[in-house]
Parts: sequence; structure tokens; C-alpha cells
Amino acid sequence: MTPLLKIKAKEYEEINGVFLKQENLMLVKEPSMYDSEYDYYMNAFKTALMLNSWIDEVSEEELMQKYDVRPGELHVKLEIANWLLYSCQEISRIAKFQGLITELTKLRIRVNYGVKEELLILLKLRNIGRVRARKLYINKIKTISDVRSADIGLLSRILGLKIAQDVKDQVTGKKDGSDIDDNLDVSLKKFSNYTIRTFQSGFFNSRCSIRSLKDSQDLKID
Repeated sequence: MTPLLKIKAKEYEEINGVFLKQENLMLVKEPSMYDSEYDYYMNAFKTALMLNSWIDEVSEEELMQKYDVRPGELHVKLEIANWLLYSCQEISRIAKFQGLITELTKLRIRVNYGVKEELLILLKLRNIGRVRARKLYINKIKTISDVRSADIGLLSRILGLKIAQDVKDQVTGKKDGSDIDDNLDVSLKKFSNYTIRTFQSGFFNSRCSIRSLKDSQDLKID
């Protein structure tokens, strides 16, 4: 994840306050402030806070203001986080920790899209990303069943006519969407299997860069 985000003097008090509230969740104990590893540890914590803000749907503009992280730098760190989570998935698969694999897959999707877990079902739809999914959710359209039963006029006001019609066609089976339902487990399995093939085939591809990350963020679970 290097280079890590560095804590500025004006940020130290705030970030340290957050750390003290979450200290019991840390897998690695905080080193002494006189230890040479202390700054690295706290910078890693700041970087983790930034990633947590991303999956809590904080915008890139807000992340830049709060953490001083540029879009390009953000995407590089998201790519690294994605690789690390994929590695954890494979270790869990070897160790047969099935429950952990499911949670890691959810987290990988959240990292890819920058969303809270409650939006995962809506991401099964093509052309629905973090912004449109949140708009649907705010308007009480929270599941595929809700989309299917929603009036096309309401969907059009939320998404625009073209996207609304496309989404409606997906959930009614008119556009290869007859298998789209509210079963998240099936979608997670499809995503997991897809990414295993993708990462295995591209592991030694030197062109796997920021462009690759942007492409992966466009992946739809269908």
C-alpha cells in the first residue's frame, strides 16, 4: 500500500482520537511513539481510514479535501487493496473458510464500487453504479423486486428515461435479465469466479495499471 498517506501536524490530534476509539480492533498492537515504526503505523492507519471512507460512499472530491489524496493516487491504492483482498480470498479458499470468502467478496465489490453493503443488490443491474444505486435506495427502491414493481415514471425521474427503460427491461427479462433477482449469494459467487479467472490470467501482465482498475470498477454483477 506504499507510499502511505502521511499524517500532517494539524491532523494528528483528530486521527489519534479516532485511533483511540478503534484501538481494540487493531490486529497489530500500536508501537511506542518512540519506536522507529510508530510513524509508519499511524500513516497506515490514516490510509485505512481513507479506504474506509471510500466504501462509506465519500466522494473523490471529499477524500481529496480530507485526506489530500488525488484521484490517481486513490485508484492506485484501490487497485492494491483489491489485490490484497483477492489474496486473502485465495488463502481462505485453501483453508476452506467459506464464510470468510463471502465476506471478503462483499468487501472487494465495495472497494471496486465505493459503496455501503446495503447497495450490493442494486449493483447487479447494468449501468447502475454507486451514484445511481444510492439514488434508487434513497427513493425506497432497495431490491431487484422493488425495481421490478416500480413505476417507469418514477424510475425515469431518478435515473433518466433511457437508463430507466434499460433497467426495467433487465428485471423483466427483456434484456437477458431473467435471472436477476434478490439472491446476493449467487451474485457473489459469480463475481468471485470471474475475478479468479481475471487475476490468474492477468497476474503477469505488466499493463495491469490504473486503467485496469477503472475497467474493473465498471464490472457489473449480472
